Amino acid sequence: MTERNSSATAENARKSTLLPMHPLVLIGLMMLVSAACIALYDRWRYQPVMIVDIERIMQTRMDTIKGMMTEENSREMIVKRSVEWSSDLAKAIENMQHDYHAIVLARPAVVGGAIDMTDYIEAQIRK
Repeated sequence: MTERNSSATAENARKSTLLPMHPLVLIGLMMLVSAACIALYDRWRYQPVMIVDIERIMQTRMDTIKGMMTEENSREMIVKRSVEWSSDLAKAIENMQHDYHAIVLARPAVVGGAIDMTDYIEAQIRK
């Protein structure tokens, strides 16, 4: 009996030391779960605004086309490359939007405060 009483007393002593800390542990756990939920929500719901300077990209493309206009290059080949280029531009913008979970706008539509991704798009088109 005494052995049983001593083990019960030891268990009660252990419970009594954990009991005052239990609400603090619970509150800490709740704060940790809340912070994780907020971080996930922010990651998946927040969409940064990114801009692309289409005018600059088009000007670069027009300069390239002017350089291609020689007697060796036919008009059909230039048109074919331009169609491929426009398809690559659309894919690059779509990929950027998907990779960064962003809203992509043309530069004139945004006054300021957006991330300029024009160089990124130009690099994607050149690949």
